[in-house]
Amino acid sequence: MKFTLSTVLILIFISINSCSNPPSIPPKRDSLSSPISLAGKLYFFAPELDSTKLEATGACDCCSSNMLFLDDSSFLYISYCEGSTSYTRGKYTSDHQKLTVALDSITVDKYYPEENDSTGTLSINPVYHTSIQQPDNQTFKKQEYKGITLLINHVVGAPDKGTSIGEMMKIIHDEGVWDRLNTNPASIPRNSPNIEAFLQGTWTKPDDTTASLKIMEDTILYFDHSQKLPYRLNHDSLKITSNHNELVYPVKMRGNDTLIFDGPEKQTYYRYYNNK
Repeated sequence: MKFTLSTVLILIFISINSCSNPPSIPPKRDSLSSPISLAGKLYFFAPELDSTKLEATGACDCCSSNMLFLDDSSFLYISYCEGSTSYTRGKYTSDHQKLTVALDSITVDKYYPEENDSTGTLSINPVYHTSIQQPDNQTFKKQEYKGITLLINHVVGAPDKGTSIGEMMKIIHDEGVWDRLNTNPASIPRNSPNIEAFLQGTWTKPDDTTASLKIMEDTILYFDHSQKLPYRLNHDSLKITSNHNELVYPVKMRGNDTLIFDGPEKQTYYRYYNNK
């Protein structure tokens, strides 16, 4: 086959252009830019991070918790207070930058009632109470640190090395907590029976070493002012009469040792166990 000079030049140009512009290859994706799956992971949350052990830590009364990521969208949240534990289910979404969680309204509280109010002795048998709480949404920032993913907002979450998600779920099922979390919301009373059962007693403010008030059957004694005021409890509202005026506080309890006066000026009290 004979080629003209112009044909040869065209073939040479095509060959050179093909070598200088090879077929495009999709760039490799950076694995760190893809969301890290949390399914099957167990995290522990506390105020501080032990950078040596890579564990969340910190001494506190009501500021530690676990989050069990059951699959790619659901989780179980466990909050710990002195003498009580609260369980709440929820849904979550996760990407490489943040974790967004939506807590359910059904909460199961596990606590140990007092056997003797004068000594503060707690029963060895826990009591479980199922209630409807206000749903809550939270967002955690993801941060890579020494090969682990931290979850951070006002506390820090790191992988829990103390136990496994399987061991914790077995205990939760054995204690009947999981069944209680699946209770039909329509069958749960909106008032809180544990308020009536455990409202009475001596209470103190956070970080205070002395008693603040003592709630009796129908009166409240304020130690700071040596003042005793009558009150009435109507479902989840505490009505205190002072100088012929009635002050109304929405109240709730977490377990049997945390009392919350809700409203614009929220006040939290802890049961005072050292009263003589």
